[in-house]
Amino acid sequence: MRYSVRIQNSSGVKADLLVDSIGSYYTDPANIGTTFKSISPTRIADTRSSTSGIRQGKLVAASQASITVPAALDTYATVAYEGTITVANATATTYHTQWKASRTRPGTSDLNTTKGRNRSNGFTTKTAAVASGGSDWGFKVYNCSGSVDVLEDVTGRFEVTPDLIAVSVAQRAPSRTGAAPRVAPALKLASGAVVRGR
Repeated sequence: MRYSVRIQNSSGVKADLLVDSIGSYYTDPANIGTTFKSISPTRIADTRSSTSGIRQGKLVAASQASITVPAALDTYATVAYEGTITVANATATTYHTQWKASRTRPGTSDLNTTKGRNRSNGFTTKTAAVASGGSDWGFKVYNCSGSVDVLEDVTGRFEVTPDLIAVSVAQRAPSRTGAAPRVAPALKLASGAVVRGR
């Protein structure tokens, strides 16, 4: 079955439209997957501050930076976060991209802004080690043109259900906080089933 969404332009003038898909939600009959847990809005990154999860100082043109999720918010089972990303004090028309730290930067934008205009947008992004072999987990962010301040607030996280917790839990980064989830019993994979790692 195919589903669609309707997008309407009510401005009275023509406009270009770009739509990027960042994921999907579906019902799993076996109830094996992820659960969403809300978090009190917490600022994890602010380039105007020296005490947040991103380096201090504006992102200049064609540059990227790492955002580290605080250990107090990160759990052993977390695979993605939801929240709001804001770019402020832009010196030129630019776009911003955020993605899973271990992946190559995608050629799409999460947020677009113009000189002097502050803009925000929601995000749902998978998390990964910000450095190869490291214990800090988070995302990567990129700024195209000019320079901008970047602020990020987390409002929720997605955690794998117990039945998807790998038996080899010792292979995960030991510094991640929270009690280790129970080891799931052995499961048989149905034909065509896929188990994805982080």
